[in-house]
Amino acid sequence: MRTVSLLLALLPPIAFAQMDPASYTTADTVRWAGPVGNDNNDCLYPHTPCRTIGGALNKSPKNLRHLLTIKVAAGSYPGFIISGFRVDGATQAATAGLLIDGQLANITPTTSTATGTATAGSAGSNTTFGTLTDSGKTWTVNDPAIVGKYVSILGGTGAGQVAVVVSNTATVLTIAGSWVSPVAGSTYALQASTVNITTSVPQVVKPQGGLATVPAAGVQITGNNTGGSRITLRNINIVPSPADRGMVIQGPGNGVDLVQVSISAGALAGITTISTTPSTLSLIGCVVANSGTGTGLGGASGSGTINSSLFTGSTGTACLFTGVGGWSITGTTLKSATGVSAQTYAGVSLIGVRCDCASAATSTCVGVGGHPGSFTTGSIRPAAASGFFLDVRDCTAGVVVSGAGSSFVMSTTSVISGNALSYAIHAYHGGSATMATAVQTILVGPNDGGQTISADGGFQEIAVDNGLSTAGFGSLAASFGCLINATTTSRICRL
Repeated sequence: MRTVSLLLALLPPIAFAQMDPASYTTADTVRWAGPVGNDNNDCLYPHTPCRTIGGALNKSPKNLRHLLTIKVAAGSYPGFIISGFRVDGATQAATAGLLIDGQLANITPTTSTATGTATAGSAGSNTTFGTLTDSGKTWTVNDPAIVGKYVSILGGTGAGQVAVVVSNTATVLTIAGSWVSPVAGSTYALQASTVNITTSVPQVVKPQGGLATVPAAGVQITGNNTGGSRITLRNINIVPSPADRGMVIQGPGNGVDLVQVSISAGALAGITTISTTPSTLSLIGCVVANSGTGTGLGGASGSGTINSSLFTGSTGTACLFTGVGGWSITGTTLKSATGVSAQTYAGVSLIGVRCDCASAATSTCVGVGGHPGSFTTGSIRPAAASGFFLDVRDCTAGVVVSGAGSSFVMSTTSVISGNALSYAIHAYHGGSATMATAVQTILVGPNDGGQTISADGGFQEIAVDNGLSTAGFGSLAASFGCLINATTTSRICRL
């Protein structure tokens, strides 16, 4: 017996995660990463940072009962993986989770300056975007150094707000979505993230606890169990290798918030979700870009919200939804050949969305179903009864609904406006669109007065099956009037 006791004493201690204090947080904790750091440091202080974000994550407990913050100093960093974290549901604090926190700094516009004092502003609404006016500025119109960056309100009315700039004139900034309107005297700065993720994490084949291979990306989030919105990235700029994705979220259980995160135009795709069980994803004030025919946000499944963001691309799709879940897009500008495509998807809602297809061939603001290929089902509807606003600019079509079972529903205060080049709403192969009676406006072409068949350039307000039947919205009866193709059952109705 004495020999056995001696042998047990010599064995290394067995680590039980639920008992080992090092395996879970005991208080809110901050770790640091910086370009002059070293991953052998303790990373607990600004003067002893890790060199990489991954290094700081590796030194942190995986069971989060409190808030774990990784403070990231200005500089360039390699890609990183967020994996194996869980929120301890039995003992967690209300703020438990993981925050990777970068920082913003002032930019240099092509002309004029990045800071100033507002002389006016507007809040924005479901049908308009907010603005800030500085009558003393002489900015270059739609300056690439400004569009896609952030305007931060530093003082006065609206202080603390940060918004994405989607366009500018010499004196006016237009943001994505709405805000508390800055007034004369509010101070501001034009800013961008100083934390850049400049390389990708290689592809991971069937990671432990994962459901599928994780493609190469600047940031991989996989194998976590954090629930809704428990992993947050803020003020980060992801610049992955051109053949890779900006971010991949793989597997169930990942709750992810992206706040003022930018993904560069060099990415094959911006954000890809991979899961048979939806993770939750929230984008607030993000700028997501993709190259070529890639997708800004897309994947097999997922659910969440996109708010006050900007998507840019060339011939690709800004937002592609193909799985099971529910999405809401609010106050967002989509600059791509296809703005939103909902395929085999039962819940996408829109409110205050602007599409700018830049005259790309066969471009569509909203595609529901399998357009233009296989005719799978999907649906899009307004986010709230308070209104639906779809601003269509330089697209071949405004809304295209294809395939039996696919549907597009508009609310009682819906507006579709802009210079759609063929049809404002087009249903074919059995697709259907339904519009409430009250306060509907459909404008197509630069001179269309609305609610009539347009004569400018062959534009049509509503059509079924490639223009075999066309009409003006106003021609439908005020109560239950439909434009129907009896052969295909494609229809557009006013109810």
